Amino acid sequence: MTRLRSVCLAVLVVCGTALFTGAGSASATAAVYYIDPSAAAGGDGSQAKPWRGWEQVEWQEGGTYLQRAGTTWSGLTVDVRANGVTLGKYGSGPLPVLKLMTKGGNTPVVNINGRTDCTVQDLRFEQGTGEKAGTSGVKVRGQVGVCRILRCQFTVLKFGIRLESAKAEKVLIDGCEMWNFGDGPRGRGGDGIWAVCDNLEVCNCHMHDLDQSAEDGIQGAWETDNWHIHHNRIDESASNRKQCIIISGTVKTKAPLIEHNELIGPPSCVMLIDTGGIVRYNRLLSSRYGLTIITRSPDCRPVEFYGNLVRDCKDGVGIGGDKRWSEEPKAQVSIVNNTFIGIRQYGVILRRGANLLRAPLILKNNIFFLPEPASMAMLLGLPRRDVISDHNCFYPEKSTMIRFGPDTFDSLGAFQEKTGFDTHSIAADPLFAGPDSFRLRSGSPCPGRGAGVEGIRMDFAGNLFRDPPVIGALEFGSEDTLQRAARGDPPSLR
Repeated sequence: MTRLRSVCLAVLVVCGTALFTGAGSASATAAVYYIDPSAAAGGDGSQAKPWRGWEQVEWQEGGTYLQRAGTTWSGLTVDVRANGVTLGKYGSGPLPVLKLMTKGGNTPVVNINGRTDCTVQDLRFEQGTGEKAGTSGVKVRGQVGVCRILRCQFTVLKFGIRLESAKAEKVLIDGCEMWNFGDGPRGRGGDGIWAVCDNLEVCNCHMHDLDQSAEDGIQGAWETDNWHIHHNRIDESASNRKQCIIISGTVKTKAPLIEHNELIGPPSCVMLIDTGGIVRYNRLLSSRYGLTIITRSPDCRPVEFYGNLVRDCKDGVGIGGDKRWSEEPKAQVSIVNNTFIGIRQYGVILRRGANLLRAPLILKNNIFFLPEPASMAMLLGLPRRDVISDHNCFYPEKSTMIRFGPDTFDSLGAFQEKTGFDTHSIAADPLFAGPDSFRLRSGSPCPGRGAGVEGIRMDFAGNLFRDPPVIGALEFGSEDTLQRAARGDPPSLR
């Protein structure tokens, strides 16, 4: 397996819990219990005489249960039967492995059902040999209060983590790695994280080689209030069919926030279906769409897309509706201070555009660096009142560089004259620092040519925009990194 690359996270930390390593006894008041599959039979759960397997665990409120590092346990589902418990490892060495040895459609290795304040950390979950595909590493459901899954590994599974109608004060998934899902090394698998859950945070995780027959990195549906997905690296390039992140459903309180991720692979880096949300400060790479917005309900929340690098995608942003709801306007979208590089077809494309928007589409302060012969900055099919486009940079000027409704334009000047849009925009080389960089070098025409946008203060690198701001995702003088200096290059958990 490859090492976990640097785009994954800043620092792997334990959020909201301690790593328990202290000694304990096996008395009724003991806080720490030990499991060692290589131990002799007849253990009592103490460190001197550990239990041989999780099936021997006697669950106690607030108890900590640790499997010895470098060991492998195989058995039936570990069904957590107490509140406030921690499952983890003791000793030095590789993460301990838990394997499920049972048949069944979606049987988990660890099951947390209606138990509150539980933590699962520093464990590796695998599907055992011979059983049907369908195993999940950890499944959480019911009223769970606070639930934490920290620094765990998930491999040769159908789903890494399943959150099934979890009603939570907070579910935190931090520092986990997921790869190689399916019934065997390359069978049909499921998602890295599949969630019907509110108040979810996923951070510092690395998902790669999930399944060549394709499933999603993170999929959320129905109950997706107050999601925060940040500082992850999700690579779907091996699957070629599914999204890095897909979230659908009507949001009742707070729409998703997706930021500081590196997302790779088709068909969409991010797909939002009816949820709306904020997508900012991400690298969206080598996909069919960098961002896909699908609006089927008039209750769809606004989508704010700003400060992103969208590179080597077929289309940068795709916005589409649903014929069943075409009589009602639904979407409110702003696309601000992004850098689009190497887009092969359209920078921004609207499909089924009639009656799609309930507020003007805002296109401001974006760089469209589209060297491919077939690429266009915009393909829009909307009445002119439904677009606010200005302070953008288009390069190079070429045949059919912009399509607006039935008209195509070979130059920015022609577009300005015919439509009255982009009166402050420029057609000039933004002068990137190098072929793999979107940092602006000295002499760039973009600094100071943008327009201030309410609520957007910082660029991709976390530096304040000047007044007036730059055109593009990086203010002049910023580095094109995801806070690389603070993040470091963490080793693989394996």
